[in-house]
Parts: sequence; C-alpha cells; structure tokens
Amino acid sequence: MESALTVSPYAFFSLTYRAAYDPLRQKFVDHQISSSFRHSNYFVHVDETAITINPLLIPQVNQLTFGAGYGSSTRRGWNFAGTLTYDLNASQLLYEFAQISYNTNCCGFSVQLRRINVGVRDDVQYMYSFSLANLGTFGTLQKQDRIF
Repeated sequence: MESALTVSPYAFFSLTYRAAYDPLRQKFVDHQISSSFRHSNYFVHVDETAITINPLLIPQVNQLTFGAGYGSSTRRGWNFAGTLTYDLNASQLLYEFAQISYNTNCCGFSVQLRRINVGVRDDVQYMYSFSLANLGTFGTLQKQDRIF
C-alpha cells in the first residue's frame, strides 16, 4: 500500500512525502521525502530515499539526491543542470549527471555526461541530441533521460 502527500504552499516551492506500507509484515518498507525550489530560471531539488524491504535479501538503502540548474528544455539560449546521488550507508557517490543545452528558434543541441558507480559497475556515458522544430530529435539522449 502506497501513499503520497504533496504540499505546495507557494508557486516556487513544493514538498512531497511518499511511503509504502507492507501489510503482511505490518511495517513501512520505504519512504521518500523531496523538496524543490524554483525561482525564475533557477531550480534546486533535494531528495532523501530509504528502503528497508528485507535485510537478508536486499541491504538497506538510504540515498540523498541533490540537483540544481538554470533554464528549461524549451528556453532559448544556454541551459545547464546537474544531479548527484549519494548512498549514505555505503558512503559512496552513485550517480553524477551533468547536462548542457543550447536552443534557438528552430533547433537545439544537448549534451549529457553520466557517471554511474553501482556495485562493480563504474561507467561513464556521453549522450547527445539534436532537435529540429516540427521534424524531430536525433541522437542518443532520449527525452525521458534528460535532467530538465
């Protein structure tokens, strides 16, 4: 059973709490609290996630995510953003994403650098996309993978 509560007391600030309750074990198995702040073209996002499903099968997870940037996916000119995810239990940086975009009236170009350090995987990826208005987007950076 999952529940979510989102509070947006101001147009520029929101706070969200999500929790999952396991009725068979009669306890909460995960929770997430996140907040976001946006002023003009600047934005900041902070998120904390804790998961305690079954310590014998899956170790406990407690991650802190921080993201910040300037711009949006449709804003003309230069836009940039970055995201970091840190595992508090393992004292290890898990994910680092950085994205830079430049948009004009007719086209746009985006480049994203990703570093993923999970378990035995320590991988660096370079993604890109080129968009033409009313035609489409080409490249390895998919819309769902963009930071903004």
